[in-house]
Amino acid sequence: MRATLTFDLSDPYDRSAHERALKSTECYLALNDILNDVFRKRIKYGELDFDSENLLVEVRNEIQEILTNYNIDL
Repeated sequence: MRATLTFDLSDPYDRSAHERALKSTECYLALNDILNDVFRKRIKYGELDFDSENLLVEVRNEIQEILTNYNIDL
C-alpha cells in the first residue's frame, strides 16, 4: 500500500502544509519527550511537594487528552 502527498509549493497554504508534513516526525518525538522526559521523570523521581506534583499530573493529563482528541497516540 502506498500514499502520495502532493503540494503546490507556489501556494503559501500548501507550502505551510508541506512544512508541517515534513516536521511531523520531529513533532511526534518532541511531544513524546515532553510527556516522558519532562513530566513523567519529574513526577516519578522529582522531589516535589504535593501541590507541584498534582499540578504536573493535571497538566500532563490535559495534554494527553488534547492529543487523544486529535487521534494522536504516542
